[in-house]
Amino acid sequence: MSPVERLPGGVEEVAGVAVAHWSDPVGQTGCTVVVLPPGTIGSGEVRGGAPATREFALLAPERRVEQLDAVVLSGGSAFGLAACDGVVAALEDAGRGFATPAARVPIVVGCSLYDLGVGDPRARPGAREGRAAASRCLGSMPAERASERECPTDATSPAARGAGSGGSPSVERRSRFGTAVPLGSLLGGRDTTGRARSGPLGGGTGATVRKWPGAQPRRGGLGSAALRSGELVVAALVAVNALGDRYDPFHPPLDLTAPGGAAGSSRSATTIGVVVTNAALGKLGLALVAQSGHDGLARALDPVHTLADGDALVALATGGAGALDAGQAAGGDDSRTRPRGVEADQAMRDRRRVLLEQVRWLAARAVAAAVAEALGPPPAPPVVSGETAVGS
Repeated sequence: MSPVERLPGGVEEVAGVAVAHWSDPVGQTGCTVVVLPPGTIGSGEVRGGAPATREFALLAPERRVEQLDAVVLSGGSAFGLAACDGVVAALEDAGRGFATPAARVPIVVGCSLYDLGVGDPRARPGAREGRAAASRCLGSMPAERASERECPTDATSPAARGAGSGGSPSVERRSRFGTAVPLGSLLGGRDTTGRARSGPLGGGTGATVRKWPGAQPRRGGLGSAALRSGELVVAALVAVNALGDRYDPFHPPLDLTAPGGAAGSSRSATTIGVVVTNAALGKLGLALVAQSGHDGLARALDPVHTLADGDALVALATGGAGALDAGQAAGGDDSRTRPRGVEADQAMRDRRRVLLEQVRWLAARAVAAAVAEALGPPPAPPVVSGETAVGS
């Protein structure tokens, strides 16, 4: 296997993938839209006891539909799944979707996290916000309006007032005190240096972690990481809103059976995300990749997959003519150009297994790295002298 390199651009390092974030800094919520190139195949897995998802059942390997058009990561709990409606509308306008006799039906998978306990619980991303982010991904926003969205809006800006030609995705809502408050900033997936955006934005705007009994919750957020080994690229985008926190071997064990513990916590959580690769994989292989992504969550968060969490990951392979297949990964020609036979078929199956294991190995690491990016730099470890820990 070739050496592994960390790439700066997150999931957009995979050709054809586009990301946009809509954030409400006042209500502390938002959504992140990942629009996929045509031909992208997807599967996924939910762990934990409290998921909020849309169209997740069709990701099972035995289901008919294989290809996805977009994935939405949103705040707002189950209310935030409404952002998917706007993404579906934008994709329909772009001619994307599963072909049926009457119309093309865009396939959009949604995952939401619970952030109603921070900011304004009535602030939730909806169809308008989802459509704005999807339009940004599809490149339908005029250039002059797109550049305006590179900074969060404020109360005095035209963007905040929703003024100007072309319409602004920024809107006003009534706060609990009856006053109109501006909200909404729309950003692309990368900053001006080409680095993937991270922190409290998009679907991770209101995300928090460290929500076990007796703990003081702290900011979570959105993180992204992309790894490359030779021509193979595997990337992850994760919104971290966990009951737990960064895995820390120095932290004492938690009493999760105490009143208000993981089984009955009112501090609902959920970590959601996507894993994207340029490898050519089918739904069964991608189901295994999603499992490996959850291994990455388990390496990065503690505790994880509790009854208070609704952890969900979608695994995606972009497919198409530019996809890396097993023959290319092995340094050979495309399998269609080689003579067929029992030995050739067995060799191809072996190469596919090797490629799948490479993707799974990188997926776990990419997810763990994305979680670390979302949570920011770790605290300095305690200085241990003999049996005494200083600063613990």
